Amino acid sequence: MMPAPAFAGPPPTTVAAGQPDNAGPPDNAAPADRLKKLGKALVTAKDLPAGFKKQEDTYLVEMFRAMLGERRPGADPCVVPAKAKQTPGRPPAEPVKAGEPKAPAAKKPAGPPAAAALFFHEEKAVVAVETLAITGEETAVDMVNDLDLVLNKCPVVEAEGVKVTMRSLDWDPLLGDKSRTVGMIMMMNLDGVEMTMHGKLAQVAYRDVSMVVGLVGAAEPQDRHLKKIAGAAVRKLVASADLFATESTQEP
Repeated sequence: MMPAPAFAGPPPTTVAAGQPDNAGPPDNAAPADRLKKLGKALVTAKDLPAGFKKQEDTYLVEMFRAMLGERRPGADPCVVPAKAKQTPGRPPAEPVKAGEPKAPAAKKPAGPPAAAALFFHEEKAVVAVETLAITGEETAVDMVNDLDLVLNKCPVVEAEGVKVTMRSLDWDPLLGDKSRTVGMIMMMNLDGVEMTMHGKLAQVAYRDVSMVVGLVGAAEPQDRHLKKIAGAAVRKLVASADLFATESTQEP
């Protein structure tokens, strides 16, 4: 697996690939059965172009969700969070002296109830990610609008050692209720090593669910792959009628 940093905002609480995330606080909760249905609405390897294999690494899911621009609802899309300035890699355990109690880990801010799946194409060195989050209808649309704001106001975002340039894609159909597709170039300096990565994503709002489908690779991902994966993801979400049978009209 190729190394890659996280440059965008903190994603919802870490989830296992393809599994629902219900670690949010009570006011952010969704019925357990709905969270299970959310996980089932994700694409599988059968829905993707040949060569993509599912990855179960929870850390990689979180990292690539962040790379593809997933941000906490309501955050300023033009502000790079502090986490983006950290050198990527699994955080080392804090040393604890014998006999000393270990300090409790700081609680992560919980995001919206979410599920994610990650796939890797070894031959092309491309990662594909899909995330689904129950954000509420208004927030799902706002997150699409955030991309428009980024493209118009701050298409180039910089943090320490990271520079991200975003652009509109020529392929920008209406997916779901509202959507936007973007391409990005991520230039990084990791411990003195220059690295450039390319990404393409589709941000989609459908009813009260926010969807992100993205590709990241050392070379520019193919448009046809984004078209096929995004199309399959939207069709599967729209066909998941049971997911919306108990849909709440309130923002979580």
